Amino acid sequence: MASDLSGSLVGSTVLIRGMDHRLNAPYELGAFVPAPLPRVLDLPNEVWMALTDAMGALGRLDSAASFIPNPQLVTRVATRREAIGTSAIEGTFANLTELFTAEAAFGDEVTQAVPANVREVMNPSADTSLALDAALTVVSALSPSGPSGCQELSTLR
Repeated sequence: MASDLSGSLVGSTVLIRGMDHRLNAPYELGAFVPAPLPRVLDLPNEVWMALTDAMGALGRLDSAASFIPNPQLVTRVATRREAIGTSAIEGTFANLTELFTAEAAFGDEVTQAVPANVREVMNPSADTSLALDAALTVVSALSPSGPSGCQELSTLR
């Protein structure tokens, strides 16, 4: 097993054995099992103060965000920058201008006319849009007020 976590406060490892039917070979691995979460958090006063400050800052941010007429102006750039960064880690490079130019010319349809590096960056962007659509569908179904209660989420697409 890779590491022994006996006596650890965060969890332990257990041995997992099985048969890999693709390779027709047995396997034996260690899997991490987290320790149960505590029912009560006993945090120092400094942590509670920092948490209170953070909650206040989030409240101010939420208030300021309500003045943005189209939140997609912010979220679209943020999700595209994240896609550019993720793709760069994987060795594919495109900049925001190339990405927006391709989206303006071709929409969300990724065609062969789009350069390969830009297509690779557009894929995670499309995935994010699909995830937001799925989240909106789930929240709409669970919301007691129906789809109208999901206005903020729908503007993020």
